[in-house]
Amino acid sequence: MSEQNTVEVETAHGRVSGLMGDGSTRFLGIPYAAAPAGDLLFAAPVAPKRWPGVRAAHTLGATAPKPPLGGRFEVPPLLGRC
Repeated sequence: MSEQNTVEVETAHGRVSGLMGDGSTRFLGIPYAAAPAGDLLFAAPVAPKRWPGVRAAHTLGATAPKPPLGGRFEVPPLLGRC
């Protein structure tokens, strides 16, 4: 991998810092919506709040949980139902 430089740009939600090198510029892990918590849990996506300063966008964000390789998720039985 060759040398990489940082580059900053302004977005609608604040400044982000990305990586430029190997013939491409990458901005990774930028949120496209507010976290789905509380009242937003089962709602349509809502734009994220503007962040202060410069948000580093150098690595990917978290991924959804996955079962172990060759395994499966177990769904617990519903209580009081057959």
